[in-house]
Amino acid sequence: MFEARVYRLSELLSEQRAATRDNVQRKQARTGGERDEDDDVMGEPASDDSDVDDDNEVPYNPKNLPLGWDGKVKHQTINIQDRSMI
Repeated sequence: MFEARVYRLSELLSEQRAATRDNVQRKQARTGGERDEDDDVMGEPASDDSDVDDDNEVPYNPKNLPLGWDGKVKHQTINIQDRSMI
């Protein structure tokens, strides 16, 4: 009974899955210029990579972990044999 429901659901969604797959492949095949043109038509701002490297921006750090000179989280290792840290 359960297998029949799953099979029926997969039949119902197969057309939508195929359309989604085709859309993703079409979008991946576009060049950067075509993507920017499409974004302008859709009303979305074109992707601008210049704001990604903004040095004045505070890095995302929800756990307030210590950051290195590059703004990335420092990964600290604990020596298991050194019991003074535990």
